[in-house]
Amino acid sequence: MTQQGEEQEKTADEVFEKMKILEEGMSEFIPVGIQEIDVKKIGLLDILMSTTFGSFKVYEEVICVKILVPERNPLLYKWVLALKQVPLVKELLSPPDKLAPLLQRYRQNALKSSN
Repeated sequence: MTQQGEEQEKTADEVFEKMKILEEGMSEFIPVGIQEIDVKKIGLLDILMSTTFGSFKVYEEVICVKILVPERNPLLYKWVLALKQVPLVKELLSPPDKLAPLLQRYRQNALKSSN
């Protein structure tokens, strides 16, 4: 959010590497073809994933970097999409039309401050 250019690319590569490690570790617990989440079995990890990646499309729009790509992280991508279909998760995620302007202002201010 606070970087651009080469700095942003380097940080994105580091994040992608960590996401790869996360996906490899989670493949033991979550099936790759996950389509839906059992609402009665939502756990702490599901909550963390939905709060971390639930609004990924808004972040992608604001920072112009693809965060979750199905080809790179098929498990994480499908897991997050399945989580976003859970009614409680849908209710708790910030509406994209309200989150995007807030993140854009934050990014603009952060980039101005770093110059």
